[in-house]
Order: sequence, then C-alpha cells, then structure tokens
Amino acid sequence: KMITLYKYQDKYANSLRASIKKGSKHLIAALSTGGGKTVIFSYMASKAIERNKTVLVFTHRAELLQQAGGTFEKFGVESEFIDAGSNPDLTKNVHVAMVETFHKRIDQYMDFLLSRDLIIIDEAHLQNFNKLLDLIPVEQVVIGFTATGIRKGRERCFSENYDEIIQEIDTPELIKLGKLTPAISYGLEIEMKGLNKGVVWNYEQKAKGEKTILFASNVKSSKQVCEEFVSHGYNARHVDGKSKDRKEIFEWFDVTPNAILCNCGIATTGFDQADILTVILYRATTSLALFLQMCGRGSRVSDTKDHFKILDFGNNIQRHGFWEQPRVWELEKAKQKPLGAAAVKICK
Repeated sequence: KMITLYKYQDKYANSLRASIKKGSKHLIAALSTGGGKTVIFSYMASKAIERNKTVLVFTHRAELLQQAGGTFEKFGVESEFIDAGSNPDLTKNVHVAMVETFHKRIDQYMDFLLSRDLIIIDEAHLQNFNKLLDLIPVEQVVIGFTATGIRKGRERCFSENYDEIIQEIDTPELIKLGKLTPAISYGLEIEMKGLNKGVVWNYEQKAKGEKTILFASNVKSSKQVCEEFVSHGYNARHVDGKSKDRKEIFEWFDVTPNAILCNCGIATTGFDQADILTVILYRATTSLALFLQMCGRGSRVSDTKDHFKILDFGNNIQRHGFWEQPRVWELEKAKQKPLGAAAVKICK
C-alpha cells in the first residue's frame, strides 16, 4: 500500500523543490521528531527515481539504515545498503549508506558520490557528516533532515554547508493536528545525584506500570538505575552502544507493556516506539537538540495514549523551556530562544 503524504509533508516536498529550482542546492529540512522526515525523503527519492535520477541517503546508525530501507519499500523503491558487511551494486539508482563505512571506502566511492543526483542526510544536525559534506560540490543537491536545526559552541555552523533551512510546521501545530502527542511534564528542583531510589519512587507516583524509556548520562549510571528498578520488582533492562543483544532488547521493549528501558545515548534519534508513555530524563544536558530528541521519543501518536509524561531529573525544562514550545531554527549558531517562552513555574 502506497503512503499518502499529509498536507504539511507535501508542503515540505514542494518548498524544497522550489528552493532547489531557484538555486539553493544545499538545504536543511527541519521537522519535529515524529513529523515524518523519513516519509518525506522517501517520497522525494521515489519522485527522483521516476525521473531516472540517482539517490544516495546517508545515516549514522544501523537501525536507521533498516528504517529508511523499509520506508523506501512502501514507496515501491528498492535500495542497496552500503554498510560494513555489504558489497553493494553501485549501478543501482538508490543507496542507503552508513556514513562511517562510506567514508572509510571514500577512495573507491568518490566518483560514485559525485555522480549522485540527490544526496539525503538523515539526522543532519550531527557532526559525523561534515567530512562528507566537504567533498560534495556546491552544485550537487543535498537535503539534510533534522528535528533540531541547531549548532552551537565549537560545532560547525550550518551556514558553512547549507544555503537555507526549510521549516513549514512546528511542534505546537503538529500536536493540534493530532500528529504528535501532547506532554505532561514533571520536574524536581533538588539535585538528584546518586539518588536512584528517588527515580523509582517518582516513577511509582507518576508512571507505575507504563512503558518507559530512561536516558542516563553514562553507562554506569544507566546500569545502576536499572538495577534499582529490578530490585523493586520492575521489568527493566539496560542497553548501550556496546550491548551485544541490542536487537533482542529492542524487540523485548516492543512487545512488553510495562517495560522500562534504561539507556545511554542509543535510543535518542530515529528510534520509533509509538507506545512509550513515559520519558525519564535521568541526566542534565545543555544541548537543546538532545533534550528535544529525548523527549520526542514519547511524542509519537498511538491508539494507546492521549498524552505522554516527561519526568525531568536534570532541570532540563528550566534550562530549555518545555518540549512543546514553538521554536524557529536558524542556519547561524544557536541564538534561538523559544518563542514567547512561558516562564517555568514550579508547582508543589
């Protein structure tokens, strides 16, 4: 069954095309987590192929590789994977590539790279793609997709590689349209260092028995809080980038209604699990992008919920404003302040 684009997704495709026509070849498409970035770029890829063009998608994680490939199939597009284990057929017209693998093989892939008509970058706010962007000429069409069009500090400015940001819709409108789930946020004023028990207690008060994802600042901290949940009889597991059983853990999380998945840095981007009811931020971050990515794991729409909860143990909401506030993204370094930010008030 073919996918039909929502009106706002169609608008993205049209705006991107219009910008390319008028000469902006390197573009960022900014769309909130859960807004359907993969759907938009798969649609654009399918249209390019209809016109006998070639498409190359870059991603940074194996899960996203599979996800993009799966969405392509729904548009009737078959893609070749370029990852560590593969020996792809470069004569085909659609490829989905792991950025690190591709870069390692750049000597053999350089001509191939330069011959692609459309290059798509998934999670374009990440710095991993800079080294490839440096090799792509300005006249080649590149569209980077991200939920968080932001670079700050020492990160490279988007304006070094991109001409324009396209942002057609933002989180508040997506919630109004029923495409994202509204959030109820809870936070603590106290420092929670080492207070694993506090996390379990608050979970029991606010989210007991709900499918929950917890973000910790490091592996040790994630394992500790996971053990604390387990010792209280809860169905919790830990996953990180080095977990050998990653696939099995994600499958367990998928089918287990009361699962608590404690993780460090793995389930932030492109991880789709629509029935997550609670997001626990067991860490502080100064990165607005990371904050929004983490909260966004609960924002996907599901028949099983009419809202999701954010339990913030790191004063992140005080720092960044609420997840659902309007934000406008810029090519230049982070000057963003949330628009008309409501001051965060602490209730008893």
